[in-house]
This record gives sequence, C-alpha cells and structure tokens, in this order.
Amino acid sequence: MRTFPHRDFEHRIVRADGEVRHIHQITEVSFDEQCQPMREAGTIEDITERKLAEQTVRQSEERYNTWRRA
Repeated sequence: MRTFPHRDFEHRIVRADGEVRHIHQITEVSFDEQCQPMREAGTIEDITERKLAEQTVRQSEERYNTWRRA
C-alpha cells in the first residue's frame, strides 16, 4: 500500500438553504499495488468565521488607506 502526501486546501460550499460556508480540508489517500484507492483519511474544518474576520480586516485597511490618501 502506498500513501501519497496529504492535500491541504480551502474551498467554499453553498448549503441547500443558500448559506455560504468556508471549509479547510486536509486529506490523505492510500492506494493498493494496482494504484486503486483503498482508504481516505482526513479532517474538515469550518473556517467561515475566520474568513469573515479576514474580510473585515481587509475592508478596514482599504478604508484607512483611502482616508490617508485623501
């Protein structure tokens, strides 16, 4: 069995009710000798609050820079 390095990525999902959530996912897949996937293990974390906080900081910095240039 071969295990390849984990994949680490963020993505956005839209729930059935229309709510947008941001997800951080780490996944590792193991393959057999014929290169067929045998097992997948990993974690999924809801990072929506962090993404919203980052957006708030960016907007605040943009307002400050606009004010400073005026």
